[in-house]
Amino acid sequence: MFWKNRKGFTLLELLASLPIFALIVLGMSYMVNSYSEASVKRMQLLKCEILANNILTLIEIEKKAIVGANGKLDIANKYSNARPDNIKAQSGSGLGYIAVLKKLDEKNEFNQQLYSLTTSYGEVSTVVKTYIPDSYFE
Repeated sequence: MFWKNRKGFTLLELLASLPIFALIVLGMSYMVNSYSEASVKRMQLLKCEILANNILTLIEIEKKAIVGANGKLDIANKYSNARPDNIKAQSGSGLGYIAVLKKLDEKNEFNQQLYSLTTSYGEVSTVVKTYIPDSYFE
């Protein structure tokens, strides 16, 4: 038999390869989307950790903690320097930071009270437990 020299793809080969290519692209787009969401949450978590560290540093420097209703710290005004970026504190339905300081039922050998500082931003939050002297509170 005499075979023809074929160059290129036939229509059947092209139609068979399109679904395979579509599955590969779909899988890659899912991976990129998952990585992007994880990256955003990691950044929000890092900002929460920075906020918690900054608030504890300010409390230690000023030797006082200003706590509002329900244990919420006033990060819009009193602790505005603690925010790691220019995003304002949460008010109403707006996205922003929330910091809550709660007293736990434990004291250390220096008679310092254990507190739990929870900072939240978006869907993530961090909890830091630390001892703070009672004299720091107004």
